[in-house]
Amino acid sequence: MTDSTDRLAQLADDVDALIKPRELGQWVQPDRHDPNTAALPTLAATRASGFYWPPATQARLGVHPSLLTQLEQLRDGYTAPVSESGGGRTTPGPRFTGGADVADLVVEISTGTTQLLVDALRDLRAAQPTVRAQSLDTRDRLRHLARIAEAVDGKIRDRICRQIHSWANAARLVLSYTAPMATLNKPCPYCGQQSLIVRSDASSDVFCTTEDCTDGAGERPRWPRHLWPQLLTSTSKGA
Repeated sequence: MTDSTDRLAQLADDVDALIKPRELGQWVQPDRHDPNTAALPTLAATRASGFYWPPATQARLGVHPSLLTQLEQLRDGYTAPVSESGGGRTTPGPRFTGGADVADLVVEISTGTTQLLVDALRDLRAAQPTVRAQSLDTRDRLRHLARIAEAVDGKIRDRICRQIHSWANAARLVLSYTAPMATLNKPCPYCGQQSLIVRSDASSDVFCTTEDCTDGAGERPRWPRHLWPQLLTSTSKGA
């Protein structure tokens, strides 16, 4: 698989994460307990043969909103779902203030997708690129960028891939899906700069952020968890 193919595959994943709800349903394996001896025989009988959660009558319980939808909800406040007990009336839920970082990110994604699409359409010599880009909403602009990325100039394609990946990561960070990056108090054994970073919850590899720093294989230095002891005890270049 080429680097370009990898980038386009990552772009598709990032766009899906930003605009598509995720299905969280799963098959629950059969319960080994005997229904005849259970405190709740009816429930036990259902579990005995296995079942899919959530049930079809409560399908919304298995859908997780997209990252962009969650950002918009956090910015604007939540509304409680329609009551299942009748009445069909939506009642206001508690409003949660997302803060300036959430609002800024929503605006950045909106304006950024407009500019990216204008530049991509100009590269493809499309008529009235600005009008076309502004006529679409943010989600449609993201979809369109994913569709035409392979056809545009390589530099524009790289911008599209890098920027949308950055937005997806920023959304996960704001929504507390991922921990922020932290700088280690130790120089990189290859470039000597204090440029080693890792997620603050230690959930990522350690890697060097110096632009032209490479290891013995010519790659950006990176240390998975099992190599951290080696990194922490290294003192010489090329460790």
